[in-house]
Amino acid sequence: MDKIIAFRPHDMDITIQPGISWNELNAYLSPYSLFLPVDPGPNAHIGGMIATSASGTNAVRYGTMKDWVLNLTVVLPTGHVLKTRSRARKSSTGYDLTRLFCGSEGTLGVITEVTLKLATLPEKEVVGAIAFDSNTVWPSPPSPKTLSSVFRL
Repeated sequence: MDKIIAFRPHDMDITIQPGISWNELNAYLSPYSLFLPVDPGPNAHIGGMIATSASGTNAVRYGTMKDWVLNLTVVLPTGHVLKTRSRARKSSTGYDLTRLFCGSEGTLGVITEVTLKLATLPEKEVVGAIAFDSNTVWPSPPSPKTLSSVFRL
C-alpha cells in the first residue's frame, strides 16, 4: 500500500496508495520541482495525514491536508468500494465526501487510494529565529523607548 499509481506533473497531481510516507513522496517529487506542502512531521504517512486531517508548520500559508486531497477511494465497513469524486479541481455536484473522510480517523472507512494536489517548490526558503535573554513577561506594556532598544529601531 505504498506505491505511486499515477503521476501527472503537468496537472500538478499524483495518485498514490496511503502507505507512502510524506518524506518518500516529497523525495520523489523533488526532481520535478513539486512537493506536498503539508508538513506534519518527517515520518508521517499519507493515509494517517488524511485520517487526522493533519496540518503542520506550513498550515498558515498552504492550509491543512483536507485542502490538498482531490479524491479518495475508500472501502466502507459494508465492504463497498467508494470513489469520492473525480480528479476535476472544481465540482459542485453532490455531497463533499472527500472532506467528510478527511479527519474521520478511519471510523467511516479505510482509505486505499488518494489523489493529491501538488505545489511548486519555492525558489528559496528563509528561516528566522529570535533569542531572548529571559522568558519573563513584562508586567505592563513596554514603552516605545524600550521597544526601540530591543528591536533596534
